[in-house]
Amino acid sequence: MEKKVDLKSPFTGGPVKEVTTTEDMEFRGEKYPDIPVRYYVCEDTGEQFTDGEQDEEWTNILYGKYRKKYGIPSPSEIRATRERYGLNVSQMTRILGFGKNQLAWYEDGQVPSLSNGRLLSLIQDPKIMRKCVELAPLEEEEKKRILWKIKQASHAPSVVQGQVVPSVAEDAPAYGSPKAGK
Repeated sequence: MEKKVDLKSPFTGGPVKEVTTTEDMEFRGEKYPDIPVRYYVCEDTGEQFTDGEQDEEWTNILYGKYRKKYGIPSPSEIRATRERYGLNVSQMTRILGFGKNQLAWYEDGQVPSLSNGRLLSLIQDPKIMRKCVELAPLEEEEKKRILWKIKQASHAPSVVQGQVVPSVAEDAPAYGSPKAGK
């Protein structure tokens, strides 16, 4: 579909039309058909150009299809999981063994590798998150505090891949309060 827009061509200063269509895209070596795209065309030269908003639209759709195919959480789901456990980015990064900025990038929209995406999906389950904390290179006091936060978080249902998951508190191991054992 084409429509005239009130915009001047950056190439000639002449008229511009906006084109809306679908295209087959490739991401990480896989083809994804029928991704909706919008772009401008200079009517004088026929050259195509886009703005940031148009690029962001099709990129988000493409990334969303990849995430759905492989069960990789969205940026908001990744952030919600971290916040549900009461952790900051630095703590979560150390627990998962990610690079210094990786988790922040994922929360900002970067698509994790398949292995990191699977881990981020798995840790939505408090039992798995507890195991990750137990294996993490953390000081014992910090470990206790984090395990306590996870225990508290496991009492509430969560959203995993868009589905409400019931609490696992009934079968959660009985970790004491962070002050227990002092």
